[in-house]
Amino acid sequence: MAVFDIDYTLYDNPDYNKVGDQREIEAVAEILGISTAEVQARQAITREEIVRAGRIPMKTETILALGITQGHFNELRVKVWNGLPRRYFCKDSVLCDVFEKLGQRYTVVFGTNSPQVIGEQIVRAVGLKTLLPRAVVFGADSFPDAVKPAPQFFRRILDHVMVNAYQAVGIGDRAHVDVLPAIAAGFSGGFEVSGPSELPEVITQLLHAVR
Repeated sequence: MAVFDIDYTLYDNPDYNKVGDQREIEAVAEILGISTAEVQARQAITREEIVRAGRIPMKTETILALGITQGHFNELRVKVWNGLPRRYFCKDSVLCDVFEKLGQRYTVVFGTNSPQVIGEQIVRAVGLKTLLPRAVVFGADSFPDAVKPAPQFFRRILDHVMVNAYQAVGIGDRAHVDVLPAIAAGFSGGFEVSGPSELPEVITQLLHAVR
């Protein structure tokens, strides 16, 4: 089984993220009754605290530190990102070609920190849903007790798909979120990529591994 991250892994589109991130900030500001500038200032303080603690800051953590619950944040993100993938993405023929080959030998799964429905919209927009109709997307709202980078997120995927951990690999753009937690969950290994341009080589390696 190959578990792929989605954001910044299946696509490289700064405009998409810029628009969605701004919508998020505006929605959070409205909920808290403060300005977007104040939201960003508080996020910056939280990021600095996380760095001083020796950890890598994640956007979700800076939002939750404002008093927004994970469940509320998931609901907010569904609203602000809904429909954006269809506007900003189109079929990626190169990705479709290699994923079609991979799907013949591997169980392909997608795991994202975005809400599940938004992850599904991205997978569909880049053309992979048609090729991999049985590929499941797991998001930040799929498991009440686990979101990335918790290893438990990957253990939940294993339980759902019913695959042994040693038969699984994790692929994504952040090792500390997509690869190392998967290995901690028992996955046999993983690949860190800098975007979709590196996926064909990774998938080629995976295909060679099962010959």
